[in-house]
Amino acid sequence: MKEAEKAITFGLDSEKVIRLLQIAAERPQPDARPDEPEVKAELLRDKLAETLSLYEAQSDELPARQTQMACAIADLAGDPIGELLLDPATDLALIRRIKDHGRKISESANSTPERHVGNAIYYAAIAAALLFHGTHITTHSSTDLNKSLQRLASETWISDSLSRLFGKARTVIEQRRRS
Repeated sequence: MKEAEKAITFGLDSEKVIRLLQIAAERPQPDARPDEPEVKAELLRDKLAETLSLYEAQSDELPARQTQMACAIADLAGDPIGELLLDPATDLALIRRIKDHGRKISESANSTPERHVGNAIYYAAIAAALLFHGTHITTHSSTDLNKSLQRLASETWISDSLSRLFGKARTVIEQRRRS
């Protein structure tokens, strides 16, 4: 074996190089991306545990000079988004803000899982408004909304509580359709 070949193969003979390449080819490669439903489920749990910051919740209503103060007290805004979406006492205006928050997450997402989680929050707010306040807060038709809620409810990464929320909102849609 020539000196250049020894340097490239680290002094291994051709049989050992072939065997090493076979072992590498047989070994299962680790997934570069974790299971996407698991990523979505974890991201959804994280987003639902966040509070809707005072700044985000009221940014359109605040004069420009109060923006800095609102940012400073952003984390004092209240209950986690997930709890607000499941609470029949949540004010309709706050549900609309959560819907807008979900839309913003989706529109500014850096990944597909993040976009899907934003959409889930968006539709959860629509479902909460429909179920708890009898109000349709979207321009989507009832038929399209029903399909979207059905699709989301069947996703494995959607929490049981949101899946039930989607199912109950679908029941309201069906009852309205029959009336």
